[in-house]
Parts: sequence; structure tokens; C-alpha cells
Amino acid sequence: MSKKRKRKRQPSSFLSRGLIVFGLLIAVVAVLLAKREPEPQMANSIVPEVQLAQALEAGRPTFAFYHSLDCVPCKQMMATVDQVYPQYADRVVLVDVNAYDSWNWPLLSTARIRSIPTMVFYNYAGEQQTVIGVMEVDQLRQMLATISDRQSQ
Repeated sequence: MSKKRKRKRQPSSFLSRGLIVFGLLIAVVAVLLAKREPEPQMANSIVPEVQLAQALEAGRPTFAFYHSLDCVPCKQMMATVDQVYPQYADRVVLVDVNAYDSWNWPLLSTARIRSIPTMVFYNYAGEQQTVIGVMEVDQLRQMLATISDRQSQ
């Protein structure tokens, strides 16, 4: 009769397996951290709420553009802004507000933004006019010209 011998685990093999599992766990965490999306960078590293307050305090004509990066009307409006705004960049401050960025939520609440895209235009006197929805190129051009013209104030 043969006796089956129970094999005793040696402490070194248990320790080495534990180290291997721990190493694999560290590798998985490192890969997940490396694949994580970087934090989005804001223009001039200024939170839009602060940028808007500074522009209005300085009495500068300001165009606050509230949108998201994935709604279809917002994408249409972003294309319009990209086409028209460069002509007014030296006269009008653009405050670009992504509605889905959590640091913008206090501003959305304060400005009472309920739908996007929403554009708020401030003239030199700080008077505002709000437009909700997509604007045509000529409409946006006219609004930017109006708020940046001191004679019309």
C-alpha cells in the first residue's frame, strides 16, 4: 500500500505567490491610472465664473456661451462661434462655459441657465441680452457688433 503524502507548502512559495499577485494588482492599477482622461484645461486657466466676473467688472463687452460638447445644437453653435468670434476677439471677451463641467455648475445656477446652447451678451454697461438655441452666422455677427459698439450704448 502506498501512502499518499500531503505536500506541505513551504513559506517561501506562499510568499512568492503573494508577491506575484500583489505585483499584478499594482500593474493593473498603474494601467488604469495611465488610461484615465486628463483633466480638461480651461482657456487661460481661469474658471469661467471668475473670467465672467473680471470682464464685467472691467466694463468689457462679453459673450458668455453656455453649451456642452455633445449636444447637436451645441455643436452647430460651436461651429458658428468658431467662424464668427475671431473677428471680434480683440473687442469682446468670450467666456466659454461647458455645462457638464462640475466647476461651472455654480455659474449655471447663478446665471439661471436651464437649456443649452444659451448665449448671454453683455455690453459695456453690463446690460445683458440672452439668446437660447442656435443662432445663424449673421445673427451672431450682429450681436457681437452691437455689444462691442460704444455708439449704440
